[in-house]
Amino acid sequence: MTMSSINSRTTLIVPFLLEKDKKNYENWKFYIKNYLLAQDLWDIVEYGNILEGNWRKKNAAALHAILCSCSLDISSQIKDTSAKDAWKYLAKMPEEREPEEGEPQERSSGGEEINRPYWLKLTKKIYKGDWQDVREFIFDKGRITFPQITGFEETALHVAIKAEQDKIVKELIEMMSIPELEKMDCNGHTALSLVAFEGRKEWAELLVQKNQGLLTIADKVGNIPLTRAANYGREEMTHYLYDETLNYIQTSRHDNILQPGKEGNHGFHLLRSCIANKMFVNLLHFIVEPGLSFHVGNDGFITTVELPTTSTTPTGDVQLDVFDQSHDERNIRKQVSIFVGFHRLGLKVYELTGIKKICDLKLRHHLANEVLLSMCKYVSALELNHERDDFGVGAALFEATKHGVEEFVTELCKANPSFGFKTNIDGRLFFMVAVQHRQEKVFNLIYGVNQAWNAGHINKKDIDGNNILHIAGGLAPDFERAGISSSPALQIQRELQWFKAVESIVPEWCKEAKNNNDQTPKDVFTKSHKELVKEGQKWMADTASSFIILSILLVTVTFAVSFTVPGGNNQTTGFNVFGNPNVPQR
Repeated sequence: MTMSSINSRTTLIVPFLLEKDKKNYENWKFYIKNYLLAQDLWDIVEYGNILEGNWRKKNAAALHAILCSCSLDISSQIKDTSAKDAWKYLAKMPEEREPEEGEPQERSSGGEEINRPYWLKLTKKIYKGDWQDVREFIFDKGRITFPQITGFEETALHVAIKAEQDKIVKELIEMMSIPELEKMDCNGHTALSLVAFEGRKEWAELLVQKNQGLLTIADKVGNIPLTRAANYGREEMTHYLYDETLNYIQTSRHDNILQPGKEGNHGFHLLRSCIANKMFVNLLHFIVEPGLSFHVGNDGFITTVELPTTSTTPTGDVQLDVFDQSHDERNIRKQVSIFVGFHRLGLKVYELTGIKKICDLKLRHHLANEVLLSMCKYVSALELNHERDDFGVGAALFEATKHGVEEFVTELCKANPSFGFKTNIDGRLFFMVAVQHRQEKVFNLIYGVNQAWNAGHINKKDIDGNNILHIAGGLAPDFERAGISSSPALQIQRELQWFKAVESIVPEWCKEAKNNNDQTPKDVFTKSHKELVKEGQKWMADTASSFIILSILLVTVTFAVSFTVPGGNNQTTGFNVFGNPNVPQR
């Protein structure tokens, strides 16, 4: 690497690269951490929360910053991990140096004696991608061994997977023994765990075919290959590994680690990751019984309509399966090529016009609803009371209410009406929470319930003695008001509309009822909105001043225009330039 290329990689982030000897690690850590803090990326590195809405984008930005701040020897080892895992790697990375003469060699975690400089040559050959060269090196000593050869305790197969060398990966899988395939790197990743992250299904098939036990080996974080693939949104890989893991559990009589309550909570993490990454096709495959609403094919895609004469390939081209044998073969090929050409053109128009994006969103919404309906079947069997655990369903109900997801609230209460009377930590029912967060779609459901439900929710008080009208009198959360309008005056209007709407459906006693602070609903409204009223008054005054200035400017311009003659006047005679020349001029 030239000095100019090094400088171009470091000037924007850190003043120097992290080297393998780690002599500059502490200084490097100070610079890169400050950079990540300044870019609002440190939380992703420290906590690695995959449920954050923009996690994928922020993780990519943080990992890019770390990679650009490391030497190539280091960055090549961590390029296929998350930012959080990369940071952990670097903290634990041993200092790498050549051993002095007579100094004992390093030992791997398995107790193997490792000659780092010797095996470093193999690492470089793997990255070059010449299998014959790699093979000759492996057979050089007359016996085939696959120790952990890098500072990260990786085998040659780990290195080949990260280097994305297809030929070398396949050959090494064939050569390595079952125990060697189970060797882990310093982060607990087997070869299958790395492949699950990469999403290379053909490599996974070779590994599973040779050693099914890899499917249930968890890394140091606790992820088995299946949950690791789901965490990173590898949809096809997740579908494949789920089928293989379930098959292995059933055929080998292995403990079903995907069941609720099992160590590692793999089943829970799998469903959570699928929801977070919007992999609803996989979710349906996991929770819907075969043969119900959908058929899930081997490629992981749902088939809703079987077409008798056409099939769609992964590239989007259409192949005709049934031909009229009476046609000439050349004419058939011509017709098919023309049809495929028009089909490709149609796909381009389909994508460029935004129709594809809309269809994808509609399909995703439809699949999400199907997942919801399937999950509600299990919810309907729950026996709910104040002592029994609801497995987090109640928390999901209140979260959906808070964000205005009326479909979820409706289907959940249909499946198990008992959840309609579930209270949160503040002693509030979901209709009260809907009013608190100004979610009119959820609140409007109150008009469709029976009288008993209606009375139960309207007459309910929370732990502070507030009824539903008291809650309407409270100030909406900042993020809810921000979505209404930036104008304080309009926010006040919206708040007043909410209060009046709730007031119109409650009985008379609710309007004058007092909470534990001896306040009526109107008292709560007046006190809660005091500052917002002041902001509204100031906004009105500022707006009025702006309109007055604008009015003065308009009057001034209008006055000037009304007394200006088109074309102007002749500077010698004083007459209009466009005046009639035949008119006598005095």
